Amino acid sequence: MTVEAVSDLGKQLYEMWFRFQWCFRTKTGNTGEYAYKYLRGLLTMKDGRQYTNIAQKMIGWNNDGQNIQHFMSDSPWKAENVFNQIQAEIKGRNELV
Repeated sequence: MTVEAVSDLGKQLYEMWFRFQWCFRTKTGNTGEYAYKYLRGLLTMKDGRQYTNIAQKMIGWNNDGQNIQHFMSDSPWKAENVFNQIQAEIKGRNELV
């Protein structure tokens, strides 16, 4: 890919995450920041995409990845909201109301 083609991919990823962050709200808070860091790690790391490695790369070298693992495995956000947002974007709307 050309430099021009990838020059704003980081911005596009953030904008996409921003549209989806509401999907990760729970009764006790918003875990959307972990969604962004996890997705960013998956897309930018060449290899070693385990929770610990992603956390160390995206959050800090001393992070053990437990928060990201909890976000993916145990946090009570609803996957249905993510699918609904995807469908809304496919239909041409930017966000659900």
